[in-house]
Amino acid sequence: MTTAADRWNRALTDLSAFYSYDADERRRLFNDIEHLANGPLSGYEARLCSELHDLTPRFRNIGSASKEQSISVIKDLGDLVELLGRRLLIFDEQCALSLTQLFVDFLPLPQNFDVENQTPIATSMLNGLAAVLYQNGIHIPTVTPLGKHLQDLFVHCLNPQLNPNIRCALAQSCVNISLPSTTGHDPEKEAVARSLDILLKLLDMEGVTEGHKCLSTAHMIMVAIKGVSRILERKSSRNEYIHPSELNTLLTQGLNWSLYGLQGAQPMDKTIKREELPEDLIPDERSSEHQRVKRKKAITRRKFRPAENDLPNTDMQEIKERLPWLGVSSSSDSESDTNVEKDTDTDARKLRQKRSCIRQASLMTLKIIVKNTGKRDLCHYWKLFLPSSIKNPENIVEEDLNQGNCGLIVSILWDPAPKARNLAVEVLRHFIHQCKQFIQRCCVMRRSGLNYTSLGEALTVSIERLHHLLIFALQKEQRMSLHCNQEILLMNQLYNTLKIASEATNYSVFRTNLLKTVVTKVLPLSRIAAQFMFIKSIAGEKTLSNNCKGLYGVSWDEITAGEHISYYICNSLRDAPWPIATAYSLLWNTYGKEAPSIISDPKMRSTIEEEAIEILQNFANHHYHLLGKHHEHIFDMLKILFDSDMPPSNIAAAFRLLHTLNGQSKTWHVTYNTPQEQDKPVPILALHEIWSYLIDSILPKFLQTTSTVNFMIVEAALEAVSHIDGEVFPHLNNLQQGWVMSVMPDMCNHSDIDVQARAIKALGDLVLIHAMRSDENFLNSATNVLLKKTIEHKDLIFTSNPHDLSSKVRNDLIYAIACLADGMRLTMEERATEEASDLPFVYEIFSESEIKCFFELMNLSKDFYDHISAQDRVKPQVLRAVGGFLQLAPSKTPKLTVSRLVNVLDSAIRQKNAKVVWNGSKAAEYFFNNDFISSICTEWSHTLIKALLFSVMSHQNNKVKISCLGSLNSPNALKLIREDPASQIQLLQHLDHLSATFHNIETTGVDYRSKMRDMVIETIADLTATENSVDVNSLVKTRNQTLALPFQDYVDTNGLEALDKLLKSHKANRNLLNPIISILAEKDNNANEVLFDADSIPEIYPYLH
Repeated sequence: MTTAADRWNRALTDLSAFYSYDADERRRLFNDIEHLANGPLSGYEARLCSELHDLTPRFRNIGSASKEQSISVIKDLGDLVELLGRRLLIFDEQCALSLTQLFVDFLPLPQNFDVENQTPIATSMLNGLAAVLYQNGIHIPTVTPLGKHLQDLFVHCLNPQLNPNIRCALAQSCVNISLPSTTGHDPEKEAVARSLDILLKLLDMEGVTEGHKCLSTAHMIMVAIKGVSRILERKSSRNEYIHPSELNTLLTQGLNWSLYGLQGAQPMDKTIKREELPEDLIPDERSSEHQRVKRKKAITRRKFRPAENDLPNTDMQEIKERLPWLGVSSSSDSESDTNVEKDTDTDARKLRQKRSCIRQASLMTLKIIVKNTGKRDLCHYWKLFLPSSIKNPENIVEEDLNQGNCGLIVSILWDPAPKARNLAVEVLRHFIHQCKQFIQRCCVMRRSGLNYTSLGEALTVSIERLHHLLIFALQKEQRMSLHCNQEILLMNQLYNTLKIASEATNYSVFRTNLLKTVVTKVLPLSRIAAQFMFIKSIAGEKTLSNNCKGLYGVSWDEITAGEHISYYICNSLRDAPWPIATAYSLLWNTYGKEAPSIISDPKMRSTIEEEAIEILQNFANHHYHLLGKHHEHIFDMLKILFDSDMPPSNIAAAFRLLHTLNGQSKTWHVTYNTPQEQDKPVPILALHEIWSYLIDSILPKFLQTTSTVNFMIVEAALEAVSHIDGEVFPHLNNLQQGWVMSVMPDMCNHSDIDVQARAIKALGDLVLIHAMRSDENFLNSATNVLLKKTIEHKDLIFTSNPHDLSSKVRNDLIYAIACLADGMRLTMEERATEEASDLPFVYEIFSESEIKCFFELMNLSKDFYDHISAQDRVKPQVLRAVGGFLQLAPSKTPKLTVSRLVNVLDSAIRQKNAKVVWNGSKAAEYFFNNDFISSICTEWSHTLIKALLFSVMSHQNNKVKISCLGSLNSPNALKLIREDPASQIQLLQHLDHLSATFHNIETTGVDYRSKMRDMVIETIADLTATENSVDVNSLVKTRNQTLALPFQDYVDTNGLEALDKLLKSHKANRNLLNPIISILAEKDNNANEVLFDADSIPEIYPYLH
């Protein structure tokens, strides 16, 4: 039996004599190779290229003998090369160069392309040339004669008199030569730019109004559009933005061709121009030195690899993957128009499908343009994408819509192909996302009544129309039955676009409650996951205008009044806030068994339920005060959910909801301190009831050291338990409290190291709960567990080449250790205010035999610090742990351990990372608060004082400077500074510099200027509270003009009595401060008036007398 390999060998042998065969023999060989090429080419690609390369000189020899015969043979060679190109053969460099030169040499002259007997020859050779040039442009520089000849040849595709097939082949060659090679290298930028220019000119001269009746011309347009798309996509893969000078032409062609052949749509009658905008409204682009996030390189082709067998007989009708440049139509591009009756005229049907493909390709190109244009440039074209004026937008009539007042939404509404509508929505979504900052700024400018009122009003009108048109599109799509995945995806995309639009919109600028209108229109629509994602996003809206503040408290019946609802809503929730009613009812339909489940998209069932739970979570997170009596429904639903057979993602979402309720309950206690149960949105007894139920019935089956429960569930359950409300814990019975305090240490020994890591982190959070950190046994147990896990994973976490797992375990461990140190420190400070004890606090937790565990955990803190990079966000956690340990450390702490930790702080305080330095300075303050340790070795204290003085002067962050001054202002630190004249003078010099510059601190956001001023005054007062050296006294007197500036600003802001009270509380030295304070009584020369008259104040503080 003849195998495929035998047939390939025979065909390749025959190919070597291709030049000598007559027409019939060449056709036979062509058919053999065509059939064989239906199978895999791998293993024969190199030999094919070699044989074709060897053929080229033989063709030239024929040409010298008989021109007519050689042209006929080379025409057939062009057909063969085109066939191999269609079968995804990429020609190697030598073969490509030789074949390109051959085709160029024997190609008829351009002026003869339209001669009747020359047109088929030129078409075959140019198609072969296009196949050869694919991904081989890098081998043909434009400076070579061949490169120049090709560039001149491609220009002829702009000749409208030429045969459409020839123009199409020229355009295809122009595209292919600009594509990167198989190794990822790009052709010369000049060559690519010229190809792009030719393609854009071709699209411009064709125009979209002529109504092309020719399939070949339509195919040529398709080739040009896809070529532009390929070039732009490749540019994006190199992290380059599209140049602003190219945008006008690109957007003109992209938008025009996206409407090509669309019923009722007309092309734009003029070239798009960039609109000038005020600089204040243009979005902030990142620094020019900033590299864009690296994108995945554009895919130039996907290799066709059918299954190998001895005699492949694959039906080509089943092979949908074809070269993206030859035979452009494919299963993804030629989606039939779903709303058009079948056309008996095959050519008309093909032309209609081709036009649909052109629109889709244009929209894909627009998507690439929008995604790869800098937002500073893209915002200048906002009128192209957003709708303008529409009559009666709340009751839209489709006949009133056109591209003049709808922009890109014409394609969304009218294109019969779902994929085209989908792409149009994607373009719009990416545009809004890119221009979100510009839209928000314009709305703010309009509201502020500045100079850009007209622009702000125009944009606000467009945004309002956009909301209504998106709702209209959703309603229209819902009326159509969803037959394919593209139509389902389209609904999701529309909701995502509406979500992005709502995030970019400042609803306070509208006279009507636009957000409420949107919600009223969305709720009656069929429920899918994307709809719930949109509701979840607006349920988390925190910045509300006056006309939106009551939106989230509106009941279901009120917001859906007059609307037909096709799904079930629980009667008990009709007076509840609409987000609760919406989410609860869907969950009840699924799990409550009160009514049959009514879910429009069964494929998304688990997802839509998870989104419903997250709606409740978002509502509780941002509108906790609105829960009121309806919290009972949420807790009832939690019980139903945990009792149901839910997917793991939904169980995890339910635990996250419980976590949020606990977190908001804690925040409410701290913020409002409401002792009465009836004044709380969620009473403690309600939380106690759900926790008792969970601990007794649910949590033990999820949190077991040997269980194989889904990690997603375990992680969420651990997070929820670790954040149990501190006021709930005392209400639990002894068994329940014992379970909570024992489950975390037990889970730290789980067989899965990922679960261990999460349990360790949860143990740290649990330690911070007041009831937990007040229990000495629990603190002792937590210390032993963390020390044991650190030693157990020492080789994993203290390694020079950490991988993801080691980083996760290490970070969770140091976080838990920091929480433990913080928890013990806080408990020590609380007990110190309640009762005095001569015994260090740690001895209340650890016996003499157990204290070594504490010291060992202290000592390991430096190892954590050394193995975490400076930019790692958990680095400050190490310093948090070090600070807590140093304040807790008893006098018997090993000096080597203390010395190691002091060196850690010395290094951290001198870093550039603001968070690291700030945490290091706070840790130094805790060190100075420990009288036992700070007095043992003054060298440690002086080391930290020098580091703090260094950061006060050298660091640029004002919060860091204030923190460092606070640490230096500690009693033990000040005592040592006063005893060291050099340190005292250095600190005063720094204070003098800060006094002269604090006015330059910006007051936007946190008022660090006032904080800096107050800290400088307090430090000066504390520093001068005792007698000082002559040098210090002299320094204060000589620099009193500068040092008086913060005092003067304090008096201007708070008054003289406030300054008097402040200085007395710090026992400031009246003799030393007199030169500073006396300045406040001097005449203000600038205002020509006295700030205050000392004699006019009855009980002026003694510093002025």
